[in-house]
Amino acid sequence: MRFTNTLRFRLTAWYCLALALGLIAFGVALLGLASKHLLTNHDEAMSLKGYAVSHILDQDLRGTDLTQGQRENLMRLGRVAIAQMDQGVERMLYRDP
Repeated sequence: MRFTNTLRFRLTAWYCLALALGLIAFGVALLGLASKHLLTNHDEAMSLKGYAVSHILDQDLRGTDLTQGQRENLMRLGRVAIAQMDQGVERMLYRDP
């Protein structure tokens, strides 16, 4: 009698298959939940910072350069970089020191 035809082997193989499928399903579910949670929190933080930057830039529209007050307000936000594209040329308006 071959080992692969025994009841013990078949039950062990089914158990291993069920365990593997369960672990794969758990991993996929955990990955989906973690990525959704991380992206949602990151997107919210970036949106809030974007609105704050937009509000700061709308305060004074005297020209293409930032005022000292705008620079101070941007510095309070944390890590921010603002670039301006003009006719295909990029110019950095502000980069957090």
